[in-house]
Amino acid sequence: MTSTELLASHERELVELLARDYGLRGSLVALPGEQDANLRLTTDAGSVLVKVAAVGTDAHLLDMQIAALEHVRHAAPDLCIPHTITNHNGTTRSSLTVAAHERVVWLATWLDGTVLAKQPHVDTTLCEGLGATLGKLDRALLTFDDPRADRLLKWDLRQAGWIERDLDAVEDAQLQDVLASVHNRFTSLQGQLDQARRSVIHNDANDYNVLVAPGGRVCGLIDFGDICRTALVAEVAIACSYAAMHLRDPLQAIDAVTRGFHRELPLTEQEIALIVPLIETRLAVSLVNAAMQ
Repeated sequence: MTSTELLASHERELVELLARDYGLRGSLVALPGEQDANLRLTTDAGSVLVKVAAVGTDAHLLDMQIAALEHVRHAAPDLCIPHTITNHNGTTRSSLTVAAHERVVWLATWLDGTVLAKQPHVDTTLCEGLGATLGKLDRALLTFDDPRADRLLKWDLRQAGWIERDLDAVEDAQLQDVLASVHNRFTSLQGQLDQARRSVIHNDANDYNVLVAPGGRVCGLIDFGDICRTALVAEVAIACSYAAMHLRDPLQAIDAVTRGFHRELPLTEQEIALIVPLIETRLAVSLVNAAMQ
C-alpha cells in the first residue's frame, strides 16, 4: 500500500493516533516511499515526518535503525539527520491497524531542503560536500555496535552476488552481457572486499536521500532504512554512483565525493581501488532489481 493509498483509506485513524499518542494535529501529505508509507504532518509549530512501516517489517531492524539515529545524534550533533520523536508513553513506536495488519508508526523531525535528484546545478564542490558529510556520519557510526546490523540485505554490496541468478530478468541481451561482466569482476574482487574494513553505514546515499540547501550545500541525509554493517568503502561507491550522473564528467564527481569522504575518514589505498568496481556493482544491482520489479 503506497503512501497515497494509506492516506486515502486510513487518514482518520492515523490522525487520531497522532493526536492520541503524540499530541500532534495538522494536515497530512503523502510522500514517496519504496516500502514504508511516508507522510509529512504540518502543524502550527512546523513539520514532522510520519513513517508507517510496511507489513512484515522486522521490528528489531526498525529499532536498530532508530538506535543508530540516536547514536549519531549524540556522537555528531552537528550532522543534519532526522531525530526520532517519542510518544506519550516515552517510546518511539506506535501501532496502526491497516487491512487487518498491525503496522508500526514512528515519527522523526522534518529536514528542509531540495533532494539532490532535483538540484538544477551540481558541481564538484557539492559532490565533495556530500563525501565529507558521509565521512562524518561514518566516523560517528564507527562506535555504533549492534548485532542487528549484520543482516541479509540485497542492497549490501558485499552480498551482490545474488544478481547472477536473476540476470534473465533483464530483457536487453547487450545489457545482460554487460551486467554479467560486472558480476564476474565483482566475484574476482570478493577476496579483497572480504578483507576491507567493515562498519555500520547509511548504505543508500542515492540522490533522493540527500538534501541540498539553497546555494548548493548538503544540508541533510534521510532514509536510514538500508543501514547495515558492510564494507566501509561501499558508502563512498554508492554515493558516487548517483553523484556521477549529475556531472558531464562522471570521474570528476567520483573524485570529489571520494576526496570529501577521505578528508573526514581516511581510506586506504586498497579501499580506494575498490571504489570504481563497487560503483559498477551498485548500478548492476539497481538495474537487475528494477528488471525484477
